[in-house]
Amino acid sequence: MLALCPKPARFKMANECILVVEKDVLIRLEISNHLREAGFVVVEAASADDAWAFMTAEGVVDLVFTEIATPGVLDGLALAQLASARFMALPLLLTGEATRPPPPGPWTFIAKPYAPRRVKTVIVEALGLNKKRDEP
Repeated sequence: MLALCPKPARFKMANECILVVEKDVLIRLEISNHLREAGFVVVEAASADDAWAFMTAEGVVDLVFTEIATPGVLDGLALAQLASARFMALPLLLTGEATRPPPPGPWTFIAKPYAPRRVKTVIVEALGLNKKRDEP
């Protein structure tokens, strides 16, 4: 079940909303909890179909982190392609087997298995949160 991304007033790092799309519930929980502990708002989806429905209905997200191999009509790559066409400035982070990377596109790829800390670092960079507050 997906929910709107609330924007709470206080976070350790940020109030950006990350949409995590991962079919394996344990992996999804691990990365989602790691990102929440870092101060991000996280919405979870078990499939690209659910993620796309959320994004097109009412869900405003700042970054999508999706597994490529997801169940349903859409897979993670199709989700990324749709999202990049409709939400051009939306940062996209794809994950999957190192032996099966996605084709080149407007996304970043992180091979599985990944360290949650590495994902957080890439997200921070993609959102520009590593810049000092006074930088343009």
